Amino acid sequence: MSAQQKGSSEALREFGATLATSMQMMPPTEPKAEAREEHDKLAKLSGIEFDREFLKGTVEDHEKDIAMFQAVADAKNGAASDPAAKQLPMLKKHLDIAQALQKGMPPANL
Repeated sequence: MSAQQKGSSEALREFGATLATSMQMMPPTEPKAEAREEHDKLAKLSGIEFDREFLKGTVEDHEKDIAMFQAVADAKNGAASDPAAKQLPMLKKHLDIAQALQKGMPPANL
């Protein structure tokens, strides 16, 4: 599910577009089961509920990715470490943006 399509704020839609273009990766032809479940969950949401869930997943994924890329970069083996180290600033920037967007969200209804 695309934040560009379902995001309720312009900032979130722009962030989704940035993520999509900056990764420069070919998506798989079929998503993994976990990704399909997340897609289906997001597809049922709209507005602020979509924004909350999208940003929650984005922050969690980026935190995991940063930890993994940092470990590879710290290994200093060249072949994998150099590209991982080059990706870290972009991943950290995306995490910062997602966290800032989360902080600007209205509180969830309890």
